[in-house]
Amino acid sequence: MSHLVGHEGPGSLLSVLKELGWATELTAGPGTNLPEESLFGVSIRLTEEGVPAWDSVVGLVFHLLHLVRASDVGVRRRLWWEVQTTTALNFKYRPKDREDVQSENMAFALHHYPPEEVLGASELIYEELDEANNNKVDTLLDKTLVPSNMRLHLACPAA
Repeated sequence: MSHLVGHEGPGSLLSVLKELGWATELTAGPGTNLPEESLFGVSIRLTEEGVPAWDSVVGLVFHLLHLVRASDVGVRRRLWWEVQTTTALNFKYRPKDREDVQSENMAFALHHYPPEEVLGASELIYEELDEANNNKVDTLLDKTLVPSNMRLHLACPAA
């Protein structure tokens, strides 16, 4: 979801918000990322014109999630592969951690991941988009990433 919501290219949520003059930047991703739990955050820097339209901005975020929910498995598999490939390249060419930091991260990861996944831990996607994972995506979109489960924080200068 981070990859889709945080995408910045043509046709992305951010590009639409920029065309409307409502936002200048957008980030999306997990705040906590453990195997069985996560907080997902979307942060959008609104323009002066975007502040009064904040509810429409939120609506566009959920519209994007609806489009993902409505997509067929072929589209999802292509997106899954794209994210797998991108994260693998990012992992391969990332700056190396100091040894003490890496060993600490690996020790922590051993509590949450199988030994063969410790080095990549939460940075790599090891699984394919099979029926079980596709169902997990549906559950995420149907029950978790919904307006009733959202915490909204709007910060702007006093008028």
